[in-house]
Amino acid sequence: MHKYLFLFLLLSFSDLSAQIAIPNQLMIQAERPIDQMIRSNSSFVDLKSYKLLSSNFNIYLAEFDSKVDLDQKEKELAGLSSVQYVQRNHQIEWRYEPDDANFANQWNMLKISADKVWDLVTGGETINGDEIVIAVIDNGFNVNHEDLSTNVWTNQAEIADNNIDDDNNGYIDDFNGWNYLNQSDTHANSEHGSSVAGVVGAQGDNGQGVTGVNIDVQLMLLSGANVESQIVQAYDYVIDMRDKYNKSNGAEGAFVVATNFSAGIGRRFGTDFPIWCGMYDKLGQVGIISATAVDNNIYDVDIEGDMPTTCQSEFMISVTNTTEADVLDAAFGKINVDLSAPGDQIFTTSNFNEYHTISGSSLSTPHVAGAVGLLYAAACSNLLDNAFDDPKDVAQTIKNAIINGTVPLQSLENITLAEGRLDLFESVAYLQTNCGGSLGDLDIKLKVASTNDGFTVLSYETPNFDPYTLHIYDATGRLMSAETIVPPIFDAKEIRILTNGWASGIYFYNFFDDNNSRTGSFYKP
Repeated sequence: MHKYLFLFLLLSFSDLSAQIAIPNQLMIQAERPIDQMIRSNSSFVDLKSYKLLSSNFNIYLAEFDSKVDLDQKEKELAGLSSVQYVQRNHQIEWRYEPDDANFANQWNMLKISADKVWDLVTGGETINGDEIVIAVIDNGFNVNHEDLSTNVWTNQAEIADNNIDDDNNGYIDDFNGWNYLNQSDTHANSEHGSSVAGVVGAQGDNGQGVTGVNIDVQLMLLSGANVESQIVQAYDYVIDMRDKYNKSNGAEGAFVVATNFSAGIGRRFGTDFPIWCGMYDKLGQVGIISATAVDNNIYDVDIEGDMPTTCQSEFMISVTNTTEADVLDAAFGKINVDLSAPGDQIFTTSNFNEYHTISGSSLSTPHVAGAVGLLYAAACSNLLDNAFDDPKDVAQTIKNAIINGTVPLQSLENITLAEGRLDLFESVAYLQTNCGGSLGDLDIKLKVASTNDGFTVLSYETPNFDPYTLHIYDATGRLMSAETIVPPIFDAKEIRILTNGWASGIYFYNFFDDNNSRTGSFYKP
């Protein structure tokens, strides 16, 4: 799957394939603490050490003596009544195909209609004032990049570098997220992680570099998760932060709405990875949608498998890659692959304040993770009022808007679930159905206007959110009113015109912008 040998230098194992399980290690999810099971069960007699991966779900990484038959040990532990799941701990691979072509046009943002949505919202906060956070799990980041640094999330409950776990979350000095390789918040520089983070949320409108899907967003950076057990830990960190935020009504933790993971294990099925796959439902329960990348090789994952693509969770969006010409360029699957996003020749942030062009499903996926964040910024308060009490329902609504807002592509017919490509504008339009808004043909809908306190009220419809001009004339052709109309995103579309002193009768209107025009008449009582 890798196209460049230097990729192996970015990982902690230089000669291991991602298919290889870590020797002597098993991940165990249990109904009770492992120290209790050790004291009462001989199955753990060969246990050398263990590490808690998730206190929320009793998930452990256990290392056994090298002489142990690990296949037999896995079967033995699986038979214990107190063990829910037991599985190997696998190495993963980062899914990208670096390309150093000199291509500086962000065609991808236009392809997903980001420019249309930016006229309405650019990210940052919800309408209720919650600061939107997207967690990016990768192999490293340049946190000081000129186009990333201002959007990097910091843990404000932690005092940096005081060697104390100030917020009691099990991590000492996790001020800038966490690196699971060096056990600190210092991240290794990585082209891959920096590129992915740039697609999600490179700072926009700052006169330099590029912009991400979100011009303004907080990026929670988690690095060094090169093996399965570390992925579980990273997801658990995110769950803990969002769960604290929900339970404290925003006083603690972080409002994490999405995760991005652009890595995996090719040609393996989720049924063999119950602990890893189980994390996606756990993330969803606290309100987090997870975007994951498919294998860059072109094959049917429904038949041949792919991890985590084949994990079954209603809170995960699996993303394949399509080119600027909307041609498929990665794995597919009618059952397990949801949609596509641009991933070919993407110009984004790199290391050391640099920029480059890069390709692969790793770049497709952060478009979707970024879309989740942008939709939270666009969502109405009626929906977001449930973000703490029913976070999973809000997350599902956002996912539905992304899936149902895709633009159909012939190249994806019958080989992906949505059969289309991500489109932010269409997703915002779909989200309106949950918030009382609408889009449709340009029109003044009422032919007999209602009056209230001296105002005439007209309901109307528009096909977009662009400003429109409304001219109203009386029967003699005299201009009675000239209004600039800016359609609201979610509210009912009504125009209130002060008509005190206007005679009862027929009035004529011209409702138009640069590309659309509608003329007609209405009766004023």
